[in-house]
Amino acid sequence: MKKLLLGSFFVLAMCLNSAATPPSDIIFYFDVAAHMVRVDILHETQNPKEHYICNVVVSVNGKKTITQTATEQTGADKQSLAWVIPGLKAGDKVSVDADCNKYGDMTKEAVVKDTPVVKEKKKI
Repeated sequence: MKKLLLGSFFVLAMCLNSAATPPSDIIFYFDVAAHMVRVDILHETQNPKEHYICNVVVSVNGKKTITQTATEQTGADKQSLAWVIPGLKAGDKVSVDADCNKYGDMTKEAVVKDTPVVKEKKKI
């Protein structure tokens, strides 16, 4: 009986764990003129209110700069976030650590590039 109960618990734990997925990628977008960083944290979920990216830590040049907590995800395929970081400049190293509320995390780093911002042309 004890082995059956333990086996059932193990199977249940594996089923619950298989439904949880860690982030699969972090994509960075920089606007140096506005000192802005935007990220898309790729994380597929069937229910963004129950299974989501919950904690995000942003570091610039190794110094923890921003800690953000969320209670749901912005979409079923990703968590999109943006921050203004005063003093952000080309060449800075930005690191983002993203944690799933169910299982797993990911850390990714990118170097800020001084790329021109493309503005939409108004149609007449």
